[in-house]
Amino acid sequence: MPADPDDRLDRMLAGIGPAMLVGVVAELGLADRLAEGPRTIEALAAPRGLAPRALERALRALAGQGLFREDAGGLWHNTPSSERLREGAPEGRRGAARFGGLAAMARSWAGLLDTLATQKPAFEAGNGGPFFTWLEGDAAAESAFAEYMGERTAALVPRVLARLELGGARSLLELGGGDGALLAALLEAHPELRGGLVERPAAAARARARLGGFGPRAEVFSGDFFAPLPTGYDAILVKEILHDWDDADAQALLERCRDALAPGARLHLIEWRLDGPAAATAAWMDVLMMVHFGGRERSGAELEALLERAGFGLVAAHPLAGGPALLTAVKR
Repeated sequence: MPADPDDRLDRMLAGIGPAMLVGVVAELGLADRLAEGPRTIEALAAPRGLAPRALERALRALAGQGLFREDAGGLWHNTPSSERLREGAPEGRRGAARFGGLAAMARSWAGLLDTLATQKPAFEAGNGGPFFTWLEGDAAAESAFAEYMGERTAALVPRVLARLELGGARSLLELGGGDGALLAALLEAHPELRGGLVERPAAAARARARLGGFGPRAEVFSGDFFAPLPTGYDAILVKEILHDWDDADAQALLERCRDALAPGARLHLIEWRLDGPAAATAAWMDVLMMVHFGGRERSGAELEALLERAGFGLVAAHPLAGGPALLTAVKR
């Protein structure tokens, strides 16, 4: 039966409250505690100095949405949905919850009306500067963002491995690869491959820790995507980075990729498409990019045009199940 449209609207009109509430319980680690066994509300509240009755009211609201469950004896349990809020859970969403529940996100969304008028990211006015500048100055936010990005990457790894054609490349440079999870999977799947990764300082440190076991096959560079990139790689991979930027900056980033590659080398992009199978999700992501970064999602034609202007020709585009697309272009 189709969802009741009034119920759908009412859920949307709940505002940012549900995201903030889920973010708080994720930060508190309640799902991890309940994974050890059922607890009374007093036992859940005591370690963090919370008021039991206030916490009970919060969990009762979440239980109405399928997160957590109270039994007849007053004990609280996880549900399949709240299990995903555990640290390291398969298909986990703890990082997304922690990140989405940050006060900075609420301040950003509060400026949405200004963004609709000016097309400038509300995040900057609400938080005193651009997203990545702010992130580097807030250790808790950096931790939440890293966990969130790790979850997104983990979901994509098997799909990318199944679709990515290296085309004979013996080396690959990834831009913005977080802690190196995707690059590590590629190095494991292709023992002949040499890999490099460019990231912000905090993320680069995590990537060095993950990729250290590959020895000279993996190199991590702490740097800026808009500065000259390391050369000597046969291919470049850019996952969910282009959408952080407006067209001018996105083209500048692609031109840096072009300058680092030899003619005929491949550039692999992983991006959401507004006209792809996951168009509805991409449309929501588009608004998020607009509010937080000043970036945008694009249609397949818009991505191809960006590539053309930067000196690349699109040769393949494959949707990744339930998510973004993998586009492969060749430097002309």
